[in-house]
Amino acid sequence: MSRKAALARASFVVAAGAVLSKCLGFLREMVIASRFGASSHVDAYVVAQGLPGLLFATVGAALGTVVIPMFTARRVSGGDEAAFRMARTIWNSVVLLALLVVVAGELATPWVIRVVAPGFTGQIFLESVVLARILMPAVLFTGVGLLARGMLNALQHFSTPAFADPAQNIIVIGSVLTLGAWLGIRGLAIGTLIGMGMQLFMLLPALVRRGFRLGVEIDWRLPELRRMWVLAIPVIIGSSVGTINALVDRMLASGLPAGNIAAMNYATRIYTLPLVFFGSAISTVLYPTMTEFAAEKSNAGMAHSIMRGLRFSAFGLLPMTAGLVVLSVPITRVVYERGAFNPQATTLTAGVMAMYALGVVAICWRDIASRAFYAMQDTITPLWTGIAAVVVNIGLNLALVRVLGARGLALATAISCWVGALLLIWSLYRRLPGFSRVAGLGLWLEIGKCGVGTVIMALGVSRMWLYLSRHIAGGLLEVIGGVVLSALIGAFIYGLCAMFLRIEDLHLARSVATGAVARIKSRLARSPARG
Repeated sequence: MSRKAALARASFVVAAGAVLSKCLGFLREMVIASRFGASSHVDAYVVAQGLPGLLFATVGAALGTVVIPMFTARRVSGGDEAAFRMARTIWNSVVLLALLVVVAGELATPWVIRVVAPGFTGQIFLESVVLARILMPAVLFTGVGLLARGMLNALQHFSTPAFADPAQNIIVIGSVLTLGAWLGIRGLAIGTLIGMGMQLFMLLPALVRRGFRLGVEIDWRLPELRRMWVLAIPVIIGSSVGTINALVDRMLASGLPAGNIAAMNYATRIYTLPLVFFGSAISTVLYPTMTEFAAEKSNAGMAHSIMRGLRFSAFGLLPMTAGLVVLSVPITRVVYERGAFNPQATTLTAGVMAMYALGVVAICWRDIASRAFYAMQDTITPLWTGIAAVVVNIGLNLALVRVLGARGLALATAISCWVGALLLIWSLYRRLPGFSRVAGLGLWLEIGKCGVGTVIMALGVSRMWLYLSRHIAGGLLEVIGGVVLSALIGAFIYGLCAMFLRIEDLHLARSVATGAVARIKSRLARSPARG
């Protein structure tokens, strides 16, 4: 199998795990709501659940990101055993740091709760403290788990990390139905902790099977240990900048009429689905390959990998984005409009979602380009481009919120994503030798073809939905049928355009799909023989 086909196949595996996790996440929220409702107990749980992430998730994610290129470089230069020796030192140092954070967090829980939830008093405050202390060991599972994911991805193993999140959601759902009936909200907290621990205990055996061995030694003189923290600091700061950006959005939205913050939250759950299904899968799978090329000093291989990622993401995400914009109202209605969620809320949420969706491709491009710099062990360029994008976002927020309200905040976010993505790509032209030659006009020509096909598809879907909306009574099942039919017609139109315009990535997608069908048929044919 070619490297291109292998990358595409791995992307589909990661996407399948992400979509399954998203679906189970929706089911998890439904089960929690059914058991506990919109109560103060759930408020306390939500605040407590966020503390481990607040204390360590950003650090763990940053370490997982910077360890992949270092681990790959050591494998290339010294072999697997040397790479695992280095990884063991990094692993143990992260475990030690996480344990210190757990102990400090357990002791400081009441003060931390007062900071993150200053309005909590009395019983809800005490319950939040108890739940936070139950969940605090998740700091260890989160930090080490993210490191394990990074190492497995560096070893080109994606299936176990992809399906660890769905396993956690299944455990949480089970805990609500069992422990929740016995222990109340504390049962949910215990189940959440078990689920997060299960993620790590799924990832660790996969690492051990590939040669990793646990130990207690820490080589404090290891050069990579110091370099890991030096590289991680800009990533941590960059992640914090994104958090500040989201905080500014919420602050401005709080001055709008009631329901706007909720609309932004609901819209986010929908418009990020293409990224879960397609975008994050590409960047996750592409990253280890880019680190290999960086370790081998193969600038041409790096350039080709980045170009393929940008092209393939545009091929898949541009039509999805158009579908979200054109069908924003019926999609929102299908997902949310019931009970207290009335048609006015649908209109508001759909408008916000359409604005957010304009930045979907940019978010994926930004992730691919930033990971290219991380692969080259350059964490400064993603930092300054991220800061520039946030400055643009805040400026546009202040200007557009007065005119468009929550839609203006969403549009500002989309535009700032494009600013960040294009700055990173421009930096690649300057930083990576040969990228301009490999990418050149061909990259933008292929993306332009995808854009043309997307416009034609959007016009066709728009006309189809306009026709259907005039001939259906408006019941939920009819709206669902109309959305599905419009989406299928859109996919057909886009496929025809791709064939007519000779978009190269169509052939890659077709070969991967054909291979997947062939493998399924082969397994089905062997099943009776094994029985």
